[in-house]
Amino acid sequence: MAAFARYAAESNGRPLGPRRPVCDGHLPDGSRVCVVVPPAAPAIHANIRPRRRTTARLADLVGWGR
Repeated sequence: MAAFARYAAESNGRPLGPRRPVCDGHLPDGSRVCVVVPPAAPAIHANIRPRRRTTARLADLVGWGR
């Protein structure tokens, strides 16, 4: 997980460490990523939101209940 956190931060040109424990950015495939490291979290956490291949229409959002 530490290697992925470093990769995500470096590929977005953002610092990641105790002084800046949160990093948001994009992966090469367009997915969004958020990485949080100590002291902001008890352990390294990563959230990956895959890029949607199609655009959601209003009817889609209503159908999904959002």
